[in-house]
Amino acid sequence: QAKYLAQIIVVGAQVVGRAFMRALRQEFAASQAAADARGRAERPQSAAASRSIGVSLQEAQQILNVSSLNPEEIQK
Repeated sequence: QAKYLAQIIVVGAQVVGRAFMRALRQEFAASQAAADARGRAERPQSAAASRSIGVSLQEAQQILNVSSLNPEEIQK
């Protein structure tokens, strides 16, 4: 009987472990999707451009203290 009890405990632990891992994967995917959605809402430019330069167009304009994308104004 002890052997059967041990087998039941092992199988039960495996089932619970698999369910826990599945839940973790789903939670991770949901948090990634939420982060992506939040990033798109905050930065309307393309995600590839945002990753490559690291700042949005509005942030760059604030840093350069310019109101338009006039090359002369930016150089000045």
